[in-house]
Amino acid sequence: MRILGHGIDIADVRRMRMLIDRFADMAIERQFTDREKDEAPSRAAWADYFAGRFAMKEAVLKALGVGFSGGVAFTDVEILPCRGGAPRVKLSGHAGAVAAKLGIRGWRLSISHAAGIAVASAIAIDEDAAEGTSP
Repeated sequence: MRILGHGIDIADVRRMRMLIDRFADMAIERQFTDREKDEAPSRAAWADYFAGRFAMKEAVLKALGVGFSGGVAFTDVEILPCRGGAPRVKLSGHAGAVAAKLGIRGWRLSISHAAGIAVASAIAIDEDAAEGTSP
């Protein structure tokens, strides 16, 4: 297994709560896929959930060496749970094309929450990763 990229990101849960309170569904619609929204817990826990997912999306794009620019949309990176709750990523659009070009075939992902902060790490690898992860 070769590591082809690594990204890490943090997100402030309070800031996510403020965005949700201020822009409500518009903020969620623009940044998250229908499947991600379907997996979300009750609205009371949205800030923690979506802050973690946002940090994970950023970490994945850092591992790819791109950002939310040049044709990459927030919804090109979809973060979903595997059995047992570990995160997995599904890429589409420009993000998927970049991963294919780099030879990324799997991911090692982690999301943690503490003290109002969500942190995520994404490691891109050149072989199939644990169950459910895909480029």
